[in-house]
Amino acid sequence: MVRNIGIKYANTNWICYLDDDDYLANDYIDCFYNELNLNHDMDVLIFRMNDKNKILPELETDNFYLNYVGISFVMKKKIFDNNLIFVPSSSEDFEYLNLMRNNNYKIIISPYIKYFVRSEDMNNNNLKGNRVKINF
Repeated sequence: MVRNIGIKYANTNWICYLDDDDYLANDYIDCFYNELNLNHDMDVLIFRMNDKNKILPELETDNFYLNYVGISFVMKKKIFDNNLIFVPSSSEDFEYLNLMRNNNYKIIISPYIKYFVRSEDMNNNNLKGNRVKINF
């Protein structure tokens, strides 16, 4: 899988993903650093995503669930280096996040929508959901 190859050769502490037909909010990096300053011991940050006007994870969520989360996350490279790799499937993003959750990595679901799937419509960029902490 291409993701595994790219991560293997990455020389950085953090990895994020962006599909070729998706967009990040202009303040994505600033929001990442703000979340990191608030939660310096986190291993994974899930930004909410606008998937054709459907917000995932939902704004009122208490966790992440199959079909209610996607590729909109940032993770420490050490997780991959600890042999947690992507396995291709129709739910590979959820499965990878679930693997990290089950291995007790500290996960934050950011309250902010910063990833846009097949859409340049960033009008709901200011909506805000719950900040959720998992394995803290």
